[in-house]
Amino acid sequence: AAGALAATYGPGWRTPDPLFQWSIQPAARRAMRAVRVTPGQMSLLQWERHYARGEAPEDGPSELARFAAAHRNARTVGVIDLGCGDGRDTLTVAGELPALGIDGSRAAVEKAERRAGREGVRFARADVGHAKALRALLTPLTARGPVLVYARRLLDSVEEATEVALVRTLRRVLAPGSLVVLEVTTHEREPGPLGTPLHRAVAPRELVRRWTAGSHLALVTLEHDETAGVARVVLRRRTAVARRGHALLARARRVLRGIARRARRALGATSRG
Repeated sequence: AAGALAATYGPGWRTPDPLFQWSIQPAARRAMRAVRVTPGQMSLLQWERHYARGEAPEDGPSELARFAAAHRNARTVGVIDLGCGDGRDTLTVAGELPALGIDGSRAAVEKAERRAGREGVRFARADVGHAKALRALLTPLTARGPVLVYARRLLDSVEEATEVALVRTLRRVLAPGSLVVLEVTTHEREPGPLGTPLHRAVAPRELVRRWTAGSHLALVTLEHDETAGVARVVLRRRTAVARRGHALLARARRVLRGIARRARRALGATSRG
């Protein structure tokens, strides 16, 4: 205790000093840097506390779960629920299909496992930003064919770097025809009170740009309720033919832009002459 007081208040902490002005001491700064916690890690700690104390969100499937379930089709071989929490939405989205729920909270996954209630539903604890571990979990299901990926408010609770890593992983493992259903809070919604899990307001158009960059995922629908501060995004994994068509179209656009620039320069030179 004496060491902590000295590191915080300085070596003269035992003697009252009416002129003392508090500042972080060098030793305390070094200790704080050594144990620095990122916003994403703090968010996970808060979620762990919520589920361990029984402070989880309301019971029963969400409206988004029913919305996502309506996007299952005859080709869908399974459902992946990212940020599944206690699994309250997983079974609704999956119906009778095999399902895999993934969450970073141990307490949440334990609750989800008790909720499962049937074969073919599995829950696992993992960091969605850890590419190798996530691929190992997803591949046994995604290798069978198109899946439905569901993520309700997950992206609000992770840092952008984690989101970028997740997008890269999904691009690698999803079979053509797979669907991704996302729900995020947007800039119009007020963040939660201090001590609640990380709230990262997400701009819907920027989200779509990040997820559709390249030629792997295509936007199906974007619904933005500005009053509620919520956006829903549905994306589809392109087929190989569609990706080639997308790439050819992008190349054609670049060629046309180049022709237009040269034409403008030629017209400018002619007018000056």
